[in-house]
Amino acid sequence: VVLEDEYALILVDIPVIEEEDQYYSYYTIPLGTIVKDDLIITTCLKDTAVTRDFIRNRIKGFSTKFKSRFMFQILANIDSKYLRYLKQIDKASQRIQNELHKDTKTKELMQIQDLQNSLVYFSTSLTGNDSVITKLANAKGQLGTIVRMYEEDEAILEDVVIENKQAIEMSKIYSDILN
Repeated sequence: VVLEDEYALILVDIPVIEEEDQYYSYYTIPLGTIVKDDLIITTCLKDTAVTRDFIRNRIKGFSTKFKSRFMFQILANIDSKYLRYLKQIDKASQRIQNELHKDTKTKELMQIQDLQNSLVYFSTSLTGNDSVITKLANAKGQLGTIVRMYEEDEAILEDVVIENKQAIEMSKIYSDILN
């Protein structure tokens, strides 16, 4: 997070899912958001579910008119994706483990390894995002000088803090289970 007199720059990691050889691969990529009183710019390496939700108007109460709310809604949507993908990883892990109990196959062992790698990426990114979210929460006053803050915005930010910590814990638990 960079908070200057005229703008805010927020850089976080977002989860990405891709289908590979009849199973899913998970990893993270950076998403940057620049907010100024009359401007919002988001930049990402690829089109993702996080950004598509906004483009397809799937986010309740979404409006670029409320810039701080939009920033926090992005963070909330990111946490939502992490939590969804973590549940998918857990289900895939359970399915693969059941297959391994029947017959040990190289394919399933490789998939388990890929899931473990995904959890490492998620855990690392979520921990980094936690630093960004904490800094935002602690700098609400300074952020308020860049963009107007509304009461609802603070509630969204509080939810983001909670959901990110929940995703960190889930990532750790699922990683421990796979290990």
